Amino acid sequence: MRIEVATAATELAWAKVLAPGRSLAYDVLAREAPALGRQLHNQGAGPYGMVPLGQGRSVLMS
Repeated sequence: MRIEVATAATELAWAKVLAPGRSLAYDVLAREAPALGRQLHNQGAGPYGMVPLGQGRSVLMS
């Protein structure tokens, strides 16, 4: 699953990125792959359990 979101903000506090990003990912999982969403919520993934979903940033230069 890949979700791309763009903003004109030059800076965002980590808490403003992590919580909404996780909520968005869970919403998409609930609609598109509910069994996987439940599995990740109940058991996590791999040996690390629940860790922050992969998030990063892209820098676009014109």
